[in-house]
Amino acid sequence: MATNTSALKTFAQQTRAKLISLITTKMQFVLNGDTAELRGYEREIGELRKQIAEKTEKIVIEEVAYTWFNRVMALRFMDANGYNAPMVVTPAEGHIRPEILQDAMGGSIDDALMLTAEEKVLPEAKLYRKLLVAVCNKQMSQSMPFLFEHISDYTELLLPDDLLSDQSFVTDIRHGMTDEDCQNVELMGWLYQFYITDRKADAEIKKSKKGGLKSDEQAAATQLFTPHWIVRYMVENSLGRIWMTLHPDSHLMESMPYYIPTPEGQSDTIPEDIHSAKDIRFLDPCMGSGHILVYAFDLFCKMYEEEGEQAKDIPALILENNLFGIDIDRRCYQLASFALTMKARAYYRRFLRHTVIPKVIALETIDHDTIDSAGTWGQKSLMWQFENIDTIGSLLKVTPEECATIRVEESSLFGIRQKLLKTQAEYLSRKYHCVVTNPPYLGKGMGDALKKYIVDLNSATL
Repeated sequence: MATNTSALKTFAQQTRAKLISLITTKMQFVLNGDTAELRGYEREIGELRKQIAEKTEKIVIEEVAYTWFNRVMALRFMDANGYNAPMVVTPAEGHIRPEILQDAMGGSIDDALMLTAEEKVLPEAKLYRKLLVAVCNKQMSQSMPFLFEHISDYTELLLPDDLLSDQSFVTDIRHGMTDEDCQNVELMGWLYQFYITDRKADAEIKKSKKGGLKSDEQAAATQLFTPHWIVRYMVENSLGRIWMTLHPDSHLMESMPYYIPTPEGQSDTIPEDIHSAKDIRFLDPCMGSGHILVYAFDLFCKMYEEEGEQAKDIPALILENNLFGIDIDRRCYQLASFALTMKARAYYRRFLRHTVIPKVIALETIDHDTIDSAGTWGQKSLMWQFENIDTIGSLLKVTPEECATIRVEESSLFGIRQKLLKTQAEYLSRKYHCVVTNPPYLGKGMGDALKKYIVDLNSATL
């Protein structure tokens, strides 16, 4: 990535510290204040108290801080690439206010944002706050629900008040992500790795503690951005090789500098069920921020072009048929989904009007007692593994036969959890033609659940 990673690292770490400080202060105001501004938010404040009781105040603050960093970072990326009209965090040339606010002050507000007459005439600081939240809730949540899920809860309440001054975190993000930086979607992965530097260091210290690392600590400890040349080498000599075997005269090789041709006198074989680009299933089982999937997207585009597909159809075809990703870190799932969506938008400018959600998932734990009580699952051993899936990850072995036994009762009280179980089992049991990843290197610090699973797995294969 041709950019100043040192400057990005400083920016990400300083912005994280600022956000945590601001949200800590705002949380104390929300929890202890008694003002007209807070009246009517009793439900949201009650949910905030509940989350603090369940997770601790520190974790809730960290979650909210990253939520707003992630969303404003994504909006800035889209501004810089001309995907937002008007721009949401970036001023138009010759102005100092974000373009969306500048337009609103002049009386131009998109009806889709659904601001009331009273909100439209608020002072500019409060108006911009309303605009920012409305963009997330009313616009982006439709095309990118993985990153902009509806936030009419305590997350909105804890959004810092200062969003416009030179000292605001929004200004920091606008300056920290230059237009040049934003020309490469890899930027998102770099920023996430830099953002969690402190968490990664803390996890390294905790590796020697009894019981090993927890899921979130394991995710931070193993987060590593794969250099682009390594990504290209792996993808070109796996996915690229499948295509070159299927189409020996393909021009794709001209776009693969790290491709190693099959030695003369040898031949490659490909699965019999592959007849066209649409048939190839590509998986990154430890996808991180999606760097490998993003490059595979590029190669798939060229494959479909060679087959004569229309440009407007290619991004949807790739996301519907070809690319799959798995991770234990929900933040990585969000970033990978966003990166693939941005690749699709860069390829076809109208893609965001009718998006296809990328087929990537963050593995979530499932309480086997919840599923068992519904009477739909009896294989306790497999359910124990799903209960610890946030540390076992894609190492979990699930057969198609086991997956087929999972029934989803839509009308059941437990239907949502059953559907999650079924989806995760399908991803883990499905057969893929091409599996490419940079395995997470944990070393010591393995948690008890992961350690037990590996010991049992090794015993079963001896």
